[in-house]
Amino acid sequence: ARGVAASTFSLMPSAELLGRIAAFVDAGQLKVAEVRTYPLEQGAEALEQLEYGHVRGKVVLRVA
Repeated sequence: ARGVAASTFSLMPSAELLGRIAAFVDAGQLKVAEVRTYPLEQGAEALEQLEYGHVRGKVVLRVA
């Protein structure tokens, strides 16, 4: 009714596909989501940021 459509897809990564994606990134044709990395000790802070919507992209907890 509002002209919005949604779909999902799934695929298995391969060296060829990842190379093609990297080429898009290098050419500026694909915008990469921001990644925020936290040490494991700051896991609670990372979760809080996710819960309150203060993060765009991915959150990574570094364990080593």
